[in-house]
Amino acid sequence: MANVRPIALLEVIRKIFTKFISTQLSNILQDHNILCKVNYCGLKGESTASPIRLINNLIEDAKENSKELWIVLQDISKAFDSIIATAFGLSPSFQAEDGIDQGDSLSPLLWRIYYDPLLTAITALPNKGYNMECVWPHNPRDPDTWKNFSHNIAASAYMDDTAWIDCTQNRIQHTLDIARSFYELVDIKINHKKCELIIINPSLPRPFLSVSLGTHEGDTIHPIQTEARYLGVWISPKNTRSLTKQRIICT
Repeated sequence: MANVRPIALLEVIRKIFTKFISTQLSNILQDHNILCKVNYCGLKGESTASPIRLINNLIEDAKENSKELWIVLQDISKAFDSIIATAFGLSPSFQAEDGIDQGDSLSPLLWRIYYDPLLTAITALPNKGYNMECVWPHNPRDPDTWKNFSHNIAASAYMDDTAWIDCTQNRIQHTLDIARSFYELVDIKINHKKCELIIINPSLPRPFLSVSLGTHEGDTIHPIQTEARYLGVWISPKNTRSLTKQRIICT
């Protein structure tokens, strides 16, 4: 019951109106490729499958090729999480801040537009992200037809669930510093307790394996030892099936 809280239902007329606006606006944004493509919400045909598959592919690539990989799973605080349910009268009042309505069909798209400048800035920076490479043999018998493909990934997001990705501690720390500046500018708060750090093949000694999400002492996070939850899926830096089997058995 500690996680139960009341919800406010939106008016039906309003939901119909915002659904119409959302459909028209998403068509324009999608047809003209206006938004950054590393956020997978708000537009037609997108789902959590893409970012989940991406994170899994990154971990597999780093382990198979012995490459260093740093992933920070970042959680953004929600204002209503701080409300304390009580049976002894009214809870203390609080000042409503800027935000978007949950349950509104337009809200995911509004958030994506609001969050897009940060993702665009990070992905446009040089020397950022983790680079995946592969050789694709169009004709296995003819090496001249083989082509090298590479793709750089610095971020992946679905709504407010963001994964910052890089290959060294210094580079991902620089990304987090840029993100923190953006959050301070637009008044977004990070839930440091729910942020997770995943490291594959670190080049630094264990005492130095950490990143800072802010300027306070409690803002430092260390790598997970077992698994972390991202978009409803449990992710392990070991990428083994044993934890998944154990979780299925327990449920």
